Amino acid sequence: MEKRIAEIEDKLTEISYRLDFNDQTNETQLKCVNELNSSILSSKNLAEKFIEKFELIDLKLKNVETEFELLHTEIRTLKILIETINIKIGNQ
Repeated sequence: MEKRIAEIEDKLTEISYRLDFNDQTNETQLKCVNELNSSILSSKNLAEKFIEKFELIDLKLKNVETEFELLHTEIRTLKILIETINIKIGNQ
């Protein structure tokens, strides 16, 4: 992903330099603008993919948190069962 971002940044820099030359024809400038638009769309798609991945990571972390809460509840239940067994053994 970082390599792709660097490639897009390089392309944007190249395009902006090419647009700076006044001696270019309108067709060449239009081509540069189209390439710039394409790079921007590519960046937007990349950003959306990052957001989707971070949302997925967030969901997984919430799932892990829920699992830990369930595990904690099960451990408390086991402690109560052990205490109950110990009391019954002590009463015999």
